Amino acid sequence: MKLNLSLFYLHQEVTLKLVLQPNKIFVEHEYVRAVRGGFGFAKTAGNYAGSLKGQKTAQELGYSQSLWLDGVEQKYIEEGGAMNIFFQN
Repeated sequence: MKLNLSLFYLHQEVTLKLVLQPNKIFVEHEYVRAVRGGFGFAKTAGNYAGSLKGQKTAQELGYSQSLWLDGVEQKYIEEGGAMNIFFQN
């Protein structure tokens, strides 16, 4: 799908062509992003550092993002890397 967006600035037209493409997403099964009893209630460097190894692995395998599963049962989606995820049923 192509989206044409025209911007008008100082009486000059600038046309941007945005092409939307799907992301290739890696489902992380070895590492977890967050667990019960963690520091998710506070903004700390440790909240983000744990995801770096999993994201590096995903990129090495040719994926653009990691999909993180829950830290207890590893079957529920916990987080989608640096992107938003929407589900429709």
